[in-house]
Amino acid sequence: MRASVGMAAGLLLVGLSGYVFLAVTGHSSTPSDAAALSSLYFLAGLVTLGVFVGLEQETSRASSRALAEGRRVTPVARTARRHAAWLLVGTLAVLAVLSPALVEGPLRGQWSLFAALVVATVVGAACYWVRGLLG
Repeated sequence: MRASVGMAAGLLLVGLSGYVFLAVTGHSSTPSDAAALSSLYFLAGLVTLGVFVGLEQETSRASSRALAEGRRVTPVARTARRHAAWLLVGTLAVLAVLSPALVEGPLRGQWSLFAALVVATVVGAACYWVRGLLG
């Protein structure tokens, strides 16, 4: 029961923080900047969840299996790190190809927001790798 309450509280906190982010940017920015920041928020969530959540799930499954069988988790961590690196390289390559369209379209000409998307992608890869190991 405790784990489900913690999960529900975490999910509520994530939803609330997203709402606050969008509300603050909507009220404190120009309409164009607010739209660009909202697009960044959406794209960062889409890219990180869409690409790296599978890594987290597979890493969690493999590390749980290794622990249940009394094996070390180190080989699982290395394999998952290698997979995360390849996924990251591929994702960054796709983002680089799409960058002109992303910047001119949803990011409203702001290359700094594209840089933030790249940083979010790198951080997302690391976070989902670690979450998989700890899950």
